[in-house]
Amino acid sequence: MNLLPWMMLVFLLSAGTNLADVDVDWLTRTVQAITTHVRSQYGITGHYCLAANIPLSGDQNTLGKMLWEERGVKDTVETQNQVYTGNSIVIAKPENKGQNYHAEFRVLTNLQKFSGNRKNNFLLIYSFLSPCGQRCANPNNDNDNILQYLTKENLSPWGNYAFVFTTVFDKPRRGGIIHKKTLINTMQDLGNSGLGLENIYRCFKPENFGFQCYSCSSEQTVSEVCVDNNFKPGQGGSRNILGDNRGRDRHSSRSRSSSRRRDNNRGRDRHSSKKRGRDRSRSRSQIRRRDENRGGGGSRSINTGRDRGRSRSSSRRRGYVSRD
Repeated sequence: MNLLPWMMLVFLLSAGTNLADVDVDWLTRTVQAITTHVRSQYGITGHYCLAANIPLSGDQNTLGKMLWEERGVKDTVETQNQVYTGNSIVIAKPENKGQNYHAEFRVLTNLQKFSGNRKNNFLLIYSFLSPCGQRCANPNNDNDNILQYLTKENLSPWGNYAFVFTTVFDKPRRGGIIHKKTLINTMQDLGNSGLGLENIYRCFKPENFGFQCYSCSSEQTVSEVCVDNNFKPGQGGSRNILGDNRGRDRHSSRSRSSSRRRDNNRGRDRHSSKKRGRDRSRSRSQIRRRDENRGGGGSRSINTGRDRGRSRSSSRRRGYVSRD
């Protein structure tokens, strides 16, 4: 037995095991311990879903012992792509053949495994990715949606439960980025199943912060953290909106300043153009007087020069308007 991960589990799970409501600190320690064990000891890669039936009474090290006692997880889940159903955990990855069922659906259809041992236990449902709105959390999908397994009737025997995910599923393999409004609706549908929005959490490690669980419920609405992978603690939606407005104000100010500079440049250009026009006019008058004094012959070239002058002047005016 590897001593270091075992001692880490003991430390992470050493407090807060009796819950009337979900204790976020306890949940954070528990999810961190389980996800670390799944990756490092079970060798599970990529997206997966797990359900754990955790006793809230007795030895505080029970979860650690249970995780270590589960055998053959990697071979069942990674090699055979089957659902692992142990004494206290069910774990699966997405099905890669047949119906291509999602990992969440494969796990929740096996919760009956815990039916004889639910009293005084905590049901933790963990999914690396948040459920998709097209299949998993689609109330109109009668085939393989997970909402039908998250009703109050199905969850009430536990008394305490939570649905946890780490990464917002906003970039499907096929298609474009999922709009935030769609993500919000998906979270609401998940909460309305009977699970309750207040029992949904996102547990992850934001950049420059420690691993922490965040509630997806904020004043009975979906929290920004649960629909935005770029969310950072302390940067709520309203602050971002104000920041965007300030950015637009600065942009508008720069635009007005640029417009004033362009207007000033246009004014100088018009003044220079008028001056050049006067200079050309004086030059043509001088040439005309010289030609008249010489007795003639230059009027045609004068007219041609004037036409070219008009043409160049018109081209400049047309070009100036088109650039605007």
